[in-house]
Amino acid sequence: GIVIYPKADHNGAFTSSHETLESFYEQLRGHYRLRIFEAGSRVGVAKALIKTKQRYAQKGGGKISFALIGGHGSPGGIQFGNGSDRADLQISDLAGHGGNRAGGEFFESDPTIILESCSTGEIGGIGQKMSEILSAHVIAPDVPTAFKNIQVEYDENDKPSFEITFSFGKGMVYKEGEHQEQID
Repeated sequence: GIVIYPKADHNGAFTSSHETLESFYEQLRGHYRLRIFEAGSRVGVAKALIKTKQRYAQKGGGKISFALIGGHGSPGGIQFGNGSDRADLQISDLAGHGGNRAGGEFFESDPTIILESCSTGEIGGIGQKMSEILSAHVIAPDVPTAFKNIQVEYDENDKPSFEITFSFGKGMVYKEGEHQEQID
């Protein structure tokens, strides 16, 4: 698994995430490795994916099963840095070669992507588009909110599933671009 958090945090939204990350890590221990990166731009996100592939997947560690991606969000994108268009990952960045490459090259089939990024779960937003492009299960909030808790469960094949509780608002769940459910 991989966690990518933003380098820029203008309002301190991610400084309080350490307890949630510690709990997440403890629930994964003995089942999955977790790699944590900071990114200041969409290029930084790509570099984290490439580094993970080069360092772990090619040494028999497999592809990425799940990702938790944090950043200041809107329906159309996720902000990782300050002041530059390159700091944002936009819906348009997922189209074409880059998005398709990420799906097959870095992630195993049917990965889970959890977006800790306000409003990215709105219908028609970046969460839904990411789900479609990456053929992924995406969980993302549909309003400005924060994680309250992440609970990890494992099936008989040790594949994880994630139950996310938000401070307020709803989470949207997409599967291969299709809206599946809304969670409280």
